[in-house]
Order: sequence, then structure tokens, then C-alpha cells
Amino acid sequence: MYPQAELDLLAQQKRTLLGKIQMRREGFAEQVKHALWPVRWADVICAKWAEISPALKLMALPLGYVVKQKLLSKTSDAVGGFFRWAPLAVSLFRSMR
Repeated sequence: MYPQAELDLLAQQKRTLLGKIQMRREGFAEQVKHALWPVRWADVICAKWAEISPALKLMALPLGYVVKQKLLSKTSDAVGGFFRWAPLAVSLFRSMR
């Protein structure tokens, strides 16, 4: 069969390769954790919103409309675009959960 020296060398190379794979996995997990912090933040907000009673949510609609009108009259179109697309983004996020 194979000489023991070659088998030992292959075993050492395997251990080295497995160590590199483990380091890359840990690095990738850290990068994913860092990249997904906005999603975790949005999830916390959605959970807090779900805890609010429906009556308070209904009362928040007119208040949100007033705040939107005040902000849109004083700010640029970028904020207007945010308020225009935010409901769609929230509904998509909820549908993906």
C-alpha cells in the first residue's frame, strides 16, 4: 500500500486544510452577522409594533400622516421617496418572515 510517511503528510495537510476552512467559516459568519444588523433591527421594531394594541395603531395613522406632511413640506425629495416606499418595504419584509 502507501508508505506511512506519505499517509502522515496527507493527514497533516488535511488537518491544515480543515483548520483553514474553520477559520473561513468563522470569518464568514462574522461578516454575515455584521451585514444583517439592519434586518435584526427591523425585526425588533416589528416585534415591538406587534405588541402595540390595534386601537393605538389606528390612532397612529392620522399622526403619521401629519408628520409626513410636515416633513415633506420642509425636506427634499429623498425623504419623500423614503415615505413613499417605506410601506412597500415593510410589507415585503413581513411577507418574507
